[in-house]
Amino acid sequence: MLLVVFSHVLLFSFKSDLSFSFNSIFVTFRMPLFFSLSGFFFFKPLRFRRFHDLISFDKKKFVVQIIPTLFFSFIYCEVFDLSFSALWLSSSKYGYWFTIVLFIFFIIYSFLQYCLECLSLVNSRFKAEYAFIIQGLVSCFLFLLSYYSISSICPWKDSSISGILSLEHFKYYVFFILGTFIRWKYDFFRNCFEIIQKIC
Repeated sequence: MLLVVFSHVLLFSFKSDLSFSFNSIFVTFRMPLFFSLSGFFFFKPLRFRRFHDLISFDKKKFVVQIIPTLFFSFIYCEVFDLSFSALWLSSSKYGYWFTIVLFIFFIIYSFLQYCLECLSLVNSRFKAEYAFIIQGLVSCFLFLLSYYSISSICPWKDSSISGILSLEHFKYYVFFILGTFIRWKYDFFRNCFEIIQKIC
């Protein structure tokens, strides 16, 4: 988030070239890093055992992610005399897209995880590894969908639903899942880093 602020200060306050002072490097990894860290801090095993847990979680995330976004985007539109409805139809949301997309990722992940955890209750042989494989396959599908949604052959490229959902940014779900995986296997990754440090 600090790297995004850095970029915006350069562009809007100093009217500077965005290639200035390492920003061209930062832009290559700042959003993947943001979504990976979001997934890392979000992950907790056995979170959605009951449907009530799923609904409660989604309501909480709506209050945290969407209400502030509505409030600040409304103020932004009023100050700069922009259309509030156009903001929500825009894929970029005038810069607020990441809060909406992260909320959608929470919804996708939590619903899918709830379904997978229900399956594990029915079939005791259904392992957590399978759940991560399925989440990984879904992330790959969303990655392809993201790029397809901005291609010239996509029938819904300029549709309202594509803009509202910010489909072109669904490619970051891969990094969100990567963050949850690293958190799940944290001890393994920590041991790998310790071995690398000793070698270096």
